Amino acid sequence: MNDDPEPTVTRRAVTEAEGRAASRRWWDQDADNYQEEHGTFLGDVDLVWCPEGLREADVRLLGDVKGARLLELGCGAAAGSRWLDGQGAEVVALDLSAGMLRQARLAAERCGVPVPLVQADALALPFRAGAFDTVHTAFGAVPFVADSEALMREVYRVLRPGGLWVFAITHPIKWI
Repeated sequence: MNDDPEPTVTRRAVTEAEGRAASRRWWDQDADNYQEEHGTFLGDVDLVWCPEGLREADVRLLGDVKGARLLELGCGAAAGSRWLDGQGAEVVALDLSAGMLRQARLAAERCGVPVPLVQADALALPFRAGAFDTVHTAFGAVPFVADSEALMREVYRVLRPGGLWVFAITHPIKWI
């Protein structure tokens, strides 16, 4: 007879700080695996909007970026920012995870296109109001924050008046 107690599952609310720390820990630990699994598909210098392979080079959701100041939110390995740099944009790539930013540095070394990298929380962007013409993210930040309304407010804050906010996430119906 087995005297081990039955496994139990508990649930408790976590604070925003605990959630942020857990997310950072997860992405720091998984960055190498993520890049190994998705890096070839994403490329080192490309902006891929979705798993179906929709590329900014084909759809131009961001419009003409030459001379514009762009922030990539949740940049991962920053392939999108490197591609936009090649289109003449002034870019900043931001991610919560040091592990993902390490992957961004490695990719920059491979392809010779370094871009400014910033480690910060998407809910507390370290930029002045109106600093960017466009903020964009392809599957970064938006689905990973507990308070998407706060994220939208923070993006609005750093956009210049009339600026563009473009993001891609998977619709929940995709997983049904």
